[in-house]
Amino acid sequence: MSSSTSILPVWVQYVQALALPMFTVVIAGIAAWVGWQQMQLNLVKLQSDLYERRYKVFEAMRALVRHAAYQTELDEEEIRAYAFTAGEAVFLFDDGDGVAGYVQKMRDQVSNVREARKKIGKAEGREREELQRLLNSQELYLKAAVDPTRRDADNLITKFKPSLKLPMVRTFPWQRA
Repeated sequence: MSSSTSILPVWVQYVQALALPMFTVVIAGIAAWVGWQQMQLNLVKLQSDLYERRYKVFEAMRALVRHAAYQTELDEEEIRAYAFTAGEAVFLFDDGDGVAGYVQKMRDQVSNVREARKKIGKAEGREREELQRLLNSQELYLKAAVDPTRRDADNLITKFKPSLKLPMVRTFPWQRA
């Protein structure tokens, strides 16, 4: 027998030759799977953080509108804090949703109601009646916006709901989200 001939069967030699590459492929597959899961986890974390920040804007808008519509007692500092939080909508929502524009429109409505209330105290006669009529219509509009039973286009819940949905998490790359 020559020194180059092995006493092992041929199939065992093939298994020995392929064992390292197959082991490498298995390890690479496991690493890819762990990487995929890590990516999905980070995506969920990002979506969760975005949801929390968007929900804070929703809560701030609801508090501001409720204050203006129902004349609840909020001090100036609370109103500023809510308005400041609501101002973040420009950065958190796509312009395609129309949420950022809606938030600005509602902030303007709240300001109009607050200004009308201040003016009514100083106005008299016919001017006071006109201001009261305008104020009543603005308050009705704002009450409809915070009414949870309504689902019209100018309702806070209707406007914010599409942006406050969390996507499905894909545990397998071939799954549809």
